[in-house]
Amino acid sequence: MLKLVMRDSLKLAKQKKMMVILAALLILVILNLYLSNTWVEVNIYNINPDKLPEEFNGYTIVQLSDIHFRNLRGLKKDFMGIAEEKAGKMGIRIDCVCITGDLIDNGRGIITRVADYVGEIAKKYPVYFVGGNHDYKPGISGFEKLLSDRGAVILENDAVKITRGKAHMWMVGISDHQYGMDRPDLAFRDVAIQDFSITMIHEPVTFKELAKNGADFVMSGHTHAGQIRLPFLPVLYSPGQGFFPEYGYGFYTTERPDNAKAVMYVSKGIGYTGDRIGVRFTNRPEIAMFILKKK
Repeated sequence: MLKLVMRDSLKLAKQKKMMVILAALLILVILNLYLSNTWVEVNIYNINPDKLPEEFNGYTIVQLSDIHFRNLRGLKKDFMGIAEEKAGKMGIRIDCVCITGDLIDNGRGIITRVADYVGEIAKKYPVYFVGGNHDYKPGISGFEKLLSDRGAVILENDAVKITRGKAHMWMVGISDHQYGMDRPDLAFRDVAIQDFSITMIHEPVTFKELAKNGADFVMSGHTHAGQIRLPFLPVLYSPGQGFFPEYGYGFYTTERPDNAKAVMYVSKGIGYTGDRIGVRFTNRPEIAMFILKKK
């Protein structure tokens, strides 16, 4: 009788232990889901380009990518303010803001408000924009003009020269690849191979082609770093690249025609797209900040 009571007690204790473990795991999952969709991290990187003019030493870029605004509630989030707070704590001066596509998701009715959002940033910093696949969905038109009217520089297969003193560098923008709009040959037509360039593109798959056209430092997004990630594993899937993508998240290098290295950074982005899985997991939203420094 005593053995039977002890056996039942042990069984009950094991059941309680299992319930506690399952409850803890559930809490961790819920907490991770919450933080992965709300807690934005600002990652600061030093970039050391070979061709960077001395006058641009310390030039700092904030990259905003894949925000995927879909409603007015999202527009209340001050992502640029988060970057400014981090820069202020680090004693960093921001020189420009680069938006690498997918500002909007399916929010056709809010494009004017999104343009106003960008316009507020453009009052403080030069803003450069390239569109992503969601920015050009059917039914969305006139978005670029709205952004341009509010001070953003639209770069679609084009480049602008940025000058400091007698030195200059180029900001290059490539149109979206998914819709077959990308023409790097046009974008780099005025950029000499010896000039330093920063290139913005939404989808990273054409990195090698950009390098062949002379790209030095490339900023991209689109992948969301897989959006749903498993701890300690690489990006498992990316739209347009499939499983185990070549360009998932982080830094990549390839050869340029002058035998130097082109560098690309693929951002995790800030938002998520509801077209696939409308949530991020073990994958905090990211604002990237790049400081150009002479070697």
